Amino acid sequence: MGELDIKSVINNKNSAINNLNEYLDMCIVQDEKHIKKANLLSYWIRDFTKYIEQEENFNSSNLKEYCRGDIIKVNLGFNE
Repeated sequence: MGELDIKSVINNKNSAINNLNEYLDMCIVQDEKHIKKANLLSYWIRDFTKYIEQEENFNSSNLKEYCRGDIIKVNLGFNE
């Protein structure tokens, strides 16, 4: 991709945020299925952003070693 131009990155970010806002606003004024989709997508974006922020400080050696039979909770994103 080469060296990134900060102006291009800012324009891309603004475009992505505008497109997302327009899509979520459109979903909210439609039927229950679209409202649910907007809500799930909003939660997913919030969680994904949190994971990206934590990624720089993530250290896998701090993770628990699981044993056979352990029960864990996993976030697999969303599905309509």
